[in-house]
Amino acid sequence: MGALVFISHSSQDHGVAVSVCEALERRGVGCWLASRDISPGDNFQEAIVTAISSVRAMVLVFTGSANNSDEIKKEIALASHSHLAVIPVRVEDVLPTGAFLYELSTRQWIDAFDDWDVAMSRLADQIGGMARGSAAAPAVPASPTDPAAARNLSGKWVTSPLINPYDRNTTSTLHFELEQSGDALFGTVREKTDVSAVVRGIQGGQIKGDTVVFYTQGVTTSGNGMQPYKEHYHGTLKGGAIEFIRQNDVATGGLPEKFTATRE
Repeated sequence: MGALVFISHSSQDHGVAVSVCEALERRGVGCWLASRDISPGDNFQEAIVTAISSVRAMVLVFTGSANNSDEIKKEIALASHSHLAVIPVRVEDVLPTGAFLYELSTRQWIDAFDDWDVAMSRLADQIGGMARGSAAAPAVPASPTDPAAARNLSGKWVTSPLINPYDRNTTSTLHFELEQSGDALFGTVREKTDVSAVVRGIQGGQIKGDTVVFYTQGVTTSGNGMQPYKEHYHGTLKGGAIEFIRQNDVATGGLPEKFTATRE
């Protein structure tokens, strides 16, 4: 099977990285793993760069060893440059520090140290949703005058630049890759600024009539350390667009934003 994900790990965590790879491939998600997929005589650095540029996501096997790995920092930087989704999987109950705290504070992670099988299934589902959302983009945009077509939301959507409600000197653009299955909605939301991009999986997606609701998850820093939060999206279908209201449940934030997404 073709590789959908690049598995990033510390050399000290090779065994658990192999276990993640095997768990994903049993669930139909092809992986790229350096120890297996770099042939003798290949240039290691060139192989890493090529692999990262050709996959849909990066799975970071996060441990205490990974937290001190300079090579992983380089791989995450390459992933950010390629606007690649990075999904941290914590296989030990440790929190990121230093540079990793900065890199991972806005990313949704998966904990695998409590229930391995549940975590691997969730990881495979999230990656599969990204792949389906990419493959589902329509060749011809739906006609705004066709109500049935307008409710087929599968494909790519984008907003105009949005002013950050917390810092009006910065803007971001939201890119949605959506996959509709009946009344359920799957996919990803990529928020791109001038300096970075963050990709989060859509969860709880539902379509009822002209209403679209879902949420994404992230992690922020506070005086109490790392705190998870949800970003709630409520959309209304109008013509060929989706008019959204977005609001998070961070205790110190939660300012609502209104914007419109149209098909790319």
